[in-house]
Amino acid sequence: ACDRHRAVAVTLLVAAALAGAVLPTPSVTVQLWALVVGVAVGLPHGALDQPAARAVLQGRFGQWWPAPFIGFYLGLAALVLLVW
Repeated sequence: ACDRHRAVAVTLLVAAALAGAVLPTPSVTVQLWALVVGVAVGLPHGALDQPAARAVLQGRFGQWWPAPFIGFYLGLAALVLLVW
């Protein structure tokens, strides 16, 4: 299931990048609606990051599992802002 989820996510990302490169810039109204939808979907999805990370990392790092999670999360956020 994880590989399928990853494949769908990568496909959608590539499609969005190609559409952004080819299509004209949408109006501010369309951009604001996209922001609303992104926040409505992104916030609940992001709220699951910490429990998922705990399940994956706690067995390997014990009580110190938040350290690699926070480092990775902040590094990824910095990369997103840099690319943005």
